[in-house]
Amino acid sequence: MTIMQNGRTDNQITGLKPQFFSGDIMDFNYTRETIMEGGNEFRYLDIRSTRFYTDRVEDIELVDPFFHVTAVPDFPRNPSSYQYRQDLNGRYYIEVDDKDNDDLEADYLFVHFRLMTDRPQPSQKVFLNGALTNWALNSQSEMEFDADINAYRISLLLKQGYYNYQFLVVEQGETAGQLFPMENSFHETENDYLILVYYKNFNDRTHRLIGSQLVNSMRRNE
Repeated sequence: MTIMQNGRTDNQITGLKPQFFSGDIMDFNYTRETIMEGGNEFRYLDIRSTRFYTDRVEDIELVDPFFHVTAVPDFPRNPSSYQYRQDLNGRYYIEVDDKDNDDLEADYLFVHFRLMTDRPQPSQKVFLNGALTNWALNSQSEMEFDADINAYRISLLLKQGYYNYQFLVVEQGETAGQLFPMENSFHETENDYLILVYYKNFNDRTHRLIGSQLVNSMRRNE
């Protein structure tokens, strides 16, 4: 069995085996082995318009042929406060204000993100994470530290729409990102969990997917 949190693959839990069988029922009665960081509600950016500044947009400038959007600076989140805000759990949707066909009329924009911090750690890498970066932790999603402004920076070419994102920290030698350093982590946070169950018979060469379930920490299962 595999468990994925939202769309992430870096922290997925794999290799969970049934603890016992009862007829056609496989029982996975795990507790400690399935614990993940709760994280925080996702940050958001609304770039559906190039004419109006939304609350998370600091500047819009046309540098032919693209509009360049500078997002309001982000900061590490307060470790002592949690506030629920409905989000997309890291996803995004393409949409344009004042136009009829989002898919055909949405423009590509260069979007500039900044994460302000005065304590960069040489042993850590910081990544912009979410569906906007394909949930990948790679050179395309890694942020660079700019000592002139004490901030991690990254620029992405994104289509107009509404985006969720978060910042992950990866320690040297590790492959999974941590939410706590930049996002903090709370047990109340609403998350999606995708459960995938695989089966391999004696004659099978590979495992087969035999079941899946999307579970939300606040809502009924889908």
